[in-house]
Amino acid sequence: MVSWGDQVYLGTTDTEWDGPLDDPSCLPEDIEYILTAANAVTTVPSAVTTSPGCGPGCAPAGSGER
Repeated sequence: MVSWGDQVYLGTTDTEWDGPLDDPSCLPEDIEYILTAANAVTTVPSAVTTSPGCGPGCAPAGSGER
């Protein structure tokens, strides 16, 4: 969670993405997941209707091997 002016940016890398890496999407279950997590630690609840947008992206995950 990062504040930027009067906006707050939320992000996570907990959701697996099996689609094309050059065209990620925000699925409804991803949005619900992040809003539920944010609402657990904030005093003002957020909802899809109060969220201005979604910016999906993919981050590389390690294999766990060294």
